[in-house]
Amino acid sequence: MSAFVKKSETPKEKISLNVKPFILPFYIIFSAVFIVYVAYSYANQIVYRAGIQFGQQQAQEVSYNAGYQAAITQLMDQAWNSCDSVAITLGDKQVNVVNMLCIQEGPAPQANMEEVQ
Repeated sequence: MSAFVKKSETPKEKISLNVKPFILPFYIIFSAVFIVYVAYSYANQIVYRAGIQFGQQQAQEVSYNAGYQAAITQLMDQAWNSCDSVAITLGDKQVNVVNMLCIQEGPAPQANMEEVQ
């Protein structure tokens, strides 16, 4: 023996670290974490997609109603502010609208349906 080695130290051959008992628990924990991560990612994407679809449908309904309301408001303003007829055109059909307060005598006005050329 050399002078630098203490007699109380155990030889390297007797110290062995056995990793086999640590492999299975580590594998189980790692697998569980991975499975939870994959399930969370999948569920998050499904919920996100459903939310996007719902938001798009709701936005379409809101924008449709807003456009409809804006068109009717504009038509009412034009008919209210003048006694001239207001033309409404849809495709190849046209209707002239007149404010009833502007008509003083005569029968009730009839909507005039004619094709636009």
